Parts: sequence; C-alpha cells; structure tokens
Amino acid sequence: MADNVLDIGDLHVSYATDRGPLRVLRGVGLTVATGGITGIVGESGCGKSTLIAAILGLLPGNAEIGGGSIRLDGQELLGLDEAGMRLLRGNGLALISQNPMAAFNPVLTIGRQLTDIQYRHAIPTALKRQRIVDMFVRVGIVDPERRLAAYPGQLSGGMLQRVAIAAALLTRPRLLIADEPTTALDVTLEAQILALLRAQHGTTILFISHHLGAVATLCDQVAVMYAGTVVETGPVAKVFADPRHPYTRRLIAADPGHLAIGGGLLPTIPGRVPDLTQPPSGCVFAPPAAWRWRGDAGP
Repeated sequence: MADNVLDIGDLHVSYATDRGPLRVLRGVGLTVATGGITGIVGESGCGKSTLIAAILGLLPGNAEIGGGSIRLDGQELLGLDEAGMRLLRGNGLALISQNPMAAFNPVLTIGRQLTDIQYRHAIPTALKRQRIVDMFVRVGIVDPERRLAAYPGQLSGGMLQRVAIAAALLTRPRLLIADEPTTALDVTLEAQILALLRAQHGTTILFISHHLGAVATLCDQVAVMYAGTVVETGPVAKVFADPRHPYTRRLIAADPGHLAIGGGLLPTIPGRVPDLTQPPSGCVFAPPAAWRWRGDAGP
C-alpha cells in the first residue's frame, strides 16, 4: 500500500474571463497520507473548491489546467478521460458535498438512490438495501428501515448530512473528500458528525472547512491556502500552536474561538486579496509594513 493515497504536485488551474486568465491555483502541492485525515483551511476564494473539482475531474468548461500532477494511489488523474474518471468516482473518490439539500434527487426515495450507487456490486438488491440499513445504523440514523422510503425533502438537513456520509461510505472509497460537511449544522450535531468521521478507521479523508476548531478536532495534518497557493502545511498541533507564515498567524487570530467573552472586536486581516488575473511575484501574502503586527518578522 502506498504511503500517500493522494499526491498533488505543482498544480496550476485558471479560468478564462473577460479580463484574462484568472489563476485560481498556482503551484499547489499537497499529500494525503494513507489512512490519515488532512484538513484544508483558508478564506473564501482561496481555491479550495477548485482544488476539489480538479481532483474529481469536474472542472467547468472555462477552466484550463496549466500543469502539474494529481495522483491517486500512484495513478495520474490529469489527462484521464471521462470514462476513466467515472470508474474512479465512487470506489476511488467519493464526495460529501457542502449542501446535502442539493446532493440528492428530490423525486426519488433515499433507498432507491443509495441502492443505485451500488451498481458496481454484483449482489442482490435485497442485500444492497440491507447494506444501506447497516450503514444508517453506523452513522446514527434512527429507524433506518423507514428512512429508505423517505424522499430527501422529508428529512432534516442534519439527517440528510448523515445520509450523504452513509452514501459516500457505502462505496468504500480510497479517498473521501468532505467539503464543509458541517457548515449548515448546529454545534451539537456538528460535534456528532466530526466524531462520526473520526470513527471511520482506515478511511483516508480530505476535510475542507472554514472552522479551525473542527480541523483541530478531526485532522492529523493541515494545509493553509491563500490566493491559490498553499502557504503552510504540517501536523495540526504544530501549525496551530506555532504558525510560521504571517497569513496563518492572522487566520488563527481571527478565529472567534480565541476571543474571551466580552473580549472586544474580532481581529480582521487588513488589505485585499491580490487580483489573480495579475498575481504578484514572490510571496502572494507580502503585506506592506503597516499590515505587520508587533512581533511579526514579515512574510
């Protein structure tokens, strides 16, 4: 078994726009260790969603891959045709989408949809439905047999999120990509979902989130993205306790979890994200002296 399920090297992706190529990913490198959980954090627009789409082979028509490599268990995905990617999606790559409300067909029952995604398994339909029930129990869905007959609109957001996790795990993927899977959930349910993901022993997970606390709770490794680049990577405990990059320090300081009750205004990161149709040379987060906080040595 390979040390890394996923290896991304020097990945460049741009979108064609009226103002010229928008360089959304610029030299991104990332590895996800077999059986580990790697988190990706960064503000909106930093390139997280584009990175997911590139891995899954689902980039929009105006996207262009300008170079790099994406390897799943050593197999190069860039250049693989749609038929090849279809063979990988499910068993090789599975996605828990950010919005479970939009992840399912509203006119088909949950049981029908989760039976259909097992089309690669040459087993009777009754056994497929039993596998769904067993997985529902595993993810904490109450009265699982009855849920098979339910339509997506009859389930709450939290319940649908559990169904989405069950659907992804049913395919036994080599890499499970969880894209903001707790964004729409309350604090109690979020804690349950994180515990559920953590309990998937042996499942390799790429976890994307804005919530630094969730990443700290769930992940072994973390990659910090800013303006289309990875600015810092390392073990979660090390990066969060002793961040080396100025952007990572500011991102952690801006986390509401660091504020005491009545602690005043939430710190913000001044300035503007660079225009990625004309990205700067050198460090993409090269702030002027006025940005620097006392004790920062600069980028």
